[in-house]
Amino acid sequence: MKISKLKLFNYKQFKEFSIDFNDDTNLLIGDNESGKSTILEAINLCLTGYYRNQNLKNNLTSEIFNKETIREYLESLKTKNKKEPPTLKIELYIKDIDASLSGDLCSESGSENCGLSYEVRLNEEFCKMYNEWLKGTPESQTNSLPIEYYKVEWQNFSRQPILAQLLPLKCSFINSTNYIYQNGSEAYISRNISNNLEPVDQVALSQKYREALVSFEKDKAIDKINKKDEIANSGLGGKRVTISIHDGSKNDWLSAIVVKLDEMNYPLLGQGIQSMFKIKLALSHKKINEKNLILIEELENHLSFINLQKFVTEISQMLSDKQLIITTHNSFIINNLNLKNVLLLNNNGYIGFSDLDLDTQEYFKKLDGYDTMKVFISKKIILCEGPADELIIKKAYLVKYTKLPQEDNIQIICVGSSVKRFLMLAKRLPNTKIAVVLDNDRNLTSLKDDLKEYLKCNHENLFTGSDDTEWTLEPCLIKSFGEKYLKTLFNYSGDNLEGYMTRNKTDCSLKLFDKPDLKNNQFPKYIISAIEYVNK
Repeated sequence: MKISKLKLFNYKQFKEFSIDFNDDTNLLIGDNESGKSTILEAINLCLTGYYRNQNLKNNLTSEIFNKETIREYLESLKTKNKKEPPTLKIELYIKDIDASLSGDLCSESGSENCGLSYEVRLNEEFCKMYNEWLKGTPESQTNSLPIEYYKVEWQNFSRQPILAQLLPLKCSFINSTNYIYQNGSEAYISRNISNNLEPVDQVALSQKYREALVSFEKDKAIDKINKKDEIANSGLGGKRVTISIHDGSKNDWLSAIVVKLDEMNYPLLGQGIQSMFKIKLALSHKKINEKNLILIEELENHLSFINLQKFVTEISQMLSDKQLIITTHNSFIINNLNLKNVLLLNNNGYIGFSDLDLDTQEYFKKLDGYDTMKVFISKKIILCEGPADELIIKKAYLVKYTKLPQEDNIQIICVGSSVKRFLMLAKRLPNTKIAVVLDNDRNLTSLKDDLKEYLKCNHENLFTGSDDTEWTLEPCLIKSFGEKYLKTLFNYSGDNLEGYMTRNKTDCSLKLFDKPDLKNNQFPKYIISAIEYVNK
C-alpha cells in the first residue's frame, strides 16, 4: 500500500499545498524553511496521530496552524466582519483502493478517493462558550488562537474514526537530527534496543537490574552512610532517612542502561556515528517489515563522504521494497538515489523530475560527485568550465561590486564538459537565472547550435569569446590585461605566454585573483557581461 498524494490546508507554512509522490523513492529537497520537515511531520501525524512524540489530540497547540491564517483571523476580530475560526486539515491519499478507507471526505472532486483525513477545528460543543469569549474579550487581548475550543477529527475518507493500530498503511519516521527523545541515559537508543529483544530477554534484563538495586542497598559502604546521624536523623517528625535508588516500574532499566559501541559510551561517539547508529537501529526493528512507508529526515546528518557512500548503498538495498520519503541537502544522495525522484519545494509549490530523460539520470548516478543540489536550490547561477574560469569570474565580480558573488546569492558551478546535462536540469526551473560562460573552441556557431535547445532566446545567456582569437580564457586574459603585465605577474620570460597560461590555468588565475589593484575594465568583456546579466 502506497501514499499517492498529500494535501495540506493551514498547516504551518502551507496555507494550501498539494504534492504527489512516487511509488518507490521520493527525495524532498529545497532551501531552509521550504517545508521539507513539515511534510514528513504531516504524513506521520496523519498516520499515527503523533506530533513530535506526543499524541496531538491531547496536546493541541496553535503552533501547527499557518501563521498568516491566524493573523488574518485575529485581525478580523477587530472588525464587524469577523472570520470563522480557522480549520487545519491534512489529507493523505492512498494509491491502492481499500473500500474501508474510501469516500468523499476530501477536497478532491469526482469519484470516491481512498485516504485519511486529520482535521483540527472548532468543537461544536464549545460554540456557545466561544461566542461568549468573543463578546467578553477586549480587542487588545485577542492576540492568539483560542485553541482550548478546538478538537481533533481523525477519520478515513469514508468518515469512520481511525485507530492507528488497525490501519493497513504503517509508517516509520526516523529523525536522527531530533534529540527530543534523548536524556542522559540515551532513552531513545535503549527503547529501540528493547524493541528488538524478545520478551524473555527483556524480563531477564529487568530482573538483573533489580538485583543490582538490591546489591546497592546492601553494600556495606551504603549501609554505613545510611547509619550516619547527619543522614539518618535529618528527616521530619523523627522519620528515618536513607539513601537508595528509585525502584518503580518494570521498565525502569530502560532509562538506566548505558549503550556502548566498541566499549565506548554512546554519548561520547562522534555525531556522525551516533546518527548512523540511530537510523540503522530503527531500520533493524523487528517490526520494520510491517511498515509500508519509511520517512527519513536528513539521511546525511554529520556523516563523512566515505561513510555516506556506504550508508546510501545499505539503505537502498535494505529498503528496496518500501516507499521512501527522504529529506536531504546532499548532492551525492540525490544523484545516487536518482534525480528522477527529486521533489523540489519551491514557493509553496513543488517541481518534480520524474520525466527526466534516462541518459541524464544515469549520467549523474555514475558521476555522483557533481554538485547538482546547487542547481536546484540557487536562484542565480553561473555555469563555467573549470576552476580557472571560476576564479576570474569571482575576481571580476569582486572588483565590480566590492563583494563576492555568493554574498549576492549567486552560485558559480564548474561543470566541465557536462554543461548540457546541467542545462537540462536548469531548464525545468523557471525562476532560476542562469549565465553560461564557455570557451568557443574556435567554433562559435557550432557551440550555439549545440546548446540552442537549452538557452534563452537569441542565446542571450551564453557568454564566450567573440571570435576565433578568443577561443578560450587565456588569450582573452592576454588581450584584456596585456602580455607585458601578465609576464611580470607570472614571472615568465618566454615567448609563448598563451601556452604557459594554458598549461598552468589555475595557478595563473589564482595570481590574478590575489592581485589587489585590478580594475573593472581590465577583465574580458564576456566575463563582465555574464556577471552583469546574472546580477540584474
